[in-house]
Amino acid sequence: MSENEPRQRFPSRQGRPIRARGCERCADRKPISYKDAAFLERFIEPTGKLMPARKSGCSGSCQRRVALAVKRARHLALLPYATAHARIGGRG
Repeated sequence: MSENEPRQRFPSRQGRPIRARGCERCADRKPISYKDAAFLERFIEPTGKLMPARKSGCSGSCQRRVALAVKRARHLALLPYATAHARIGGRG
């Protein structure tokens, strides 16, 4: 590195571009409602857990609203707490 070149802020990235963190739900300004079970099912993994933000692509504030909506929908029995095979099979 010569004296004229600016120092890299994150040298471990080595020229890889930083991925833009655009949340499609924030861009659409679509309200996140617990009543829309089909929309909320996209954020639940096959094991029944809530998908993390790094997988779903949500921003932090959107992820918190999604988590709250999923919890409300589960409480009102619009979404299941566990998947079907976990409810039937058990631990074997």
